[in-house]
Amino acid sequence: MNKPLVSIIINCYNGEKYLNEAIDSIINQTYTNWEVIFWDNCSTDNSAGIILNIKDGRIHYYKSQQHTKLGFARASALNKVSGKYVTFLDCDDMWVRHKLDTQVRLISSGDYGYTYAGHMVIAESGRMLGKYVPREKSDIFFENLVKNFNIDMVTPMIKMTALVENSITFNSDMFGSEEINLFLRLSLKSKGIALNEILGYSRRVDNSLTSRTKDKWHQDMSVTLNQLKSENPALDKTYREQIKYLIFKICYFKAKWLMLEKKHNKAKKVLNECDANFKILIVLRFFVNYPLLWQFIHFLKEKFIFLKNNNTYRNYISR
Repeated sequence: MNKPLVSIIINCYNGEKYLNEAIDSIINQTYTNWEVIFWDNCSTDNSAGIILNIKDGRIHYYKSQQHTKLGFARASALNKVSGKYVTFLDCDDMWVRHKLDTQVRLISSGDYGYTYAGHMVIAESGRMLGKYVPREKSDIFFENLVKNFNIDMVTPMIKMTALVENSITFNSDMFGSEEINLFLRLSLKSKGIALNEILGYSRRVDNSLTSRTKDKWHQDMSVTLNQLKSENPALDKTYREQIKYLIFKICYFKAKWLMLEKKHNKAKKVLNECDANFKILIVLRFFVNYPLLWQFIHFLKEKFIFLKNNNTYRNYISR
């Protein structure tokens, strides 16, 4: 029986430093029926040279005509895939050898549109910093991802028909939250499953895209909320509390950025005008009056969450 083709998307912008490690983790997979869609977002380093020097017909190189937002780049690469399944690997991340084998068996074992797994968090040196293993062991639903978005792009695998049949792709307007946008939308249309196993290594890199787009998080979330409502007309009735929580997160992201910019009065106004009723909002409205305390509490919170769970965390309130 022929194994289905898996398309692996690598979106790259100046990723030469760890690119060989990422590619090696693909070539060393126990699952061999794959193709790489390497999307070069106008890199100025030697990323293209590294890829073009690899003599493997399964690796396909594409170069963007101009540098774009990551959402647009991921959507462009997605248009090039030929596989039944699609998965993703950024230039500074790696996979365990059985990643593809494990997920192809899992996603084909039921009516699943997507799956994801746990991952190790590593420093730039490769030193282990911690791990994240999803608690869910069965179906993943929209409300779970709203409260705790725990999908790191180093592990998901998606059935292409789940995207095509529901007209879902990456939102080209996303600055740095394109995965949140896609999986929130997909979770309303298709059934998913999480795997309680480490399948990848996610590297923490200084000056990463996530750190460089903090001022855009609330904009990305506003776009996502509007898109969710547009694609799901009954969303306000079916998921009333989840929608309120997304609105709260938009307010929080905006206030958090304003506090970093030392625009304390504007941050206070955003939180005071936020139309939500959550206990955490009451706490934030108190701390926003004391900038040094706000900064200290956020520092402690992030350190405590990391040490307590020994993982990386992607839920919005902790980003």
